[in-house]
This record gives sequence, C-alpha cells and structure tokens, in this order.
Amino acid sequence: MAYFRLLALLWKHIICGTLTNEVHCTRIAPIQGSAANMDDSGKRIQEISTTVADLTLKETLCLNFSDGMRTQIHTIEYVRMEQQFPVSASYKFGIPLITTSCICDCAGAEQYCSVDDYKYKTYTAVKLTQPDTIIILRHRIYERLASHWTEAASEEFEAVVNKGSAKMETIDKRQVFSN
Repeated sequence: MAYFRLLALLWKHIICGTLTNEVHCTRIAPIQGSAANMDDSGKRIQEISTTVADLTLKETLCLNFSDGMRTQIHTIEYVRMEQQFPVSASYKFGIPLITTSCICDCAGAEQYCSVDDYKYKTYTAVKLTQPDTIIILRHRIYERLASHWTEAASEEFEAVVNKGSAKMETIDKRQVFSN
C-alpha cells in the first residue's frame, strides 16, 4: 500500500510539478511514442514524438518537457464540443396579403373573430446539411520560475472530429493532429 502511495505522489510531482493549484492535471495515462524519418543512408533526419490520450469533457492532459536547462508543462484541456450545421440552400418568401371579414350572428353585433392584417413580413427558409462536430481544446504552457509554475502562453483551438484527420499548429509551433 505504501508503494502505491509513493508512486501516486511521484506521479503528481512528475506530471504536475509541486502540488499547488497553479496547474491542474487529470489522472490520465497517455501513450507516448516516436517515429523517425531516415534518409537513404540510414541517417536519422527527423524525429516526431506522438502522444495519444483519451480525454473527456473538462479533463486536462499534462505533458512534462525538459531539455536540461528549463522545464515546461504543456496542458491540453477539453473545453467543449459544438455542432455546426452548414446551410446548403436558402430562400426568402413572404406571406400573401391576408384580410379577414367576420360575420357575426350574435347579440350586440360585436365582431368575435379578429385576425391581424399581414404586415409585409418576409421569412427565410434554410436547408441544413450534416453537422460538423467540433471540439475546442485549450493549450497552455507553464514554465518553472522561482519554485512555482507560471503560465507562459495560452490559446484555444478547434478540431473537426467527424471529417477525418485534423492538423493544427499550436502556440509553440508543435503540430497537433486529431483523428
């Protein structure tokens, strides 16, 4: 039991820095990997690291980056999901002039049916196509300064998730893909 408690404390320290309210991380186990491109002689010319994680609404993935000189935490928060319905066609129409006349067969001869006259209003009909499902993610970068984490950059970006792969470039020029 003590082993698991120590592991949990180490996990929080590695992923979230010190245990403060400055950086919030959801307990998610991301799958990390890398791919390398080689030239014809077998020399590595480019290496791409990848991270796959399952996020649900309001969860935050934290990734710790260190180059020996400085440490950064990148957080990706699943902010919300939207559906946008593209309009494929539309047309305007008006209701023809309407007048009413009532025949009253009651004592006192009051008109009991009254319909407002048409006021020259126009309406628009639209034809919608299949919606785009979009997730909104917030990417933040924290840097370690004077024994606490400070937010260095923040941005929100969108990914269309129902039309194949999406490719976005984040604030630190890393590319983010969504399938």
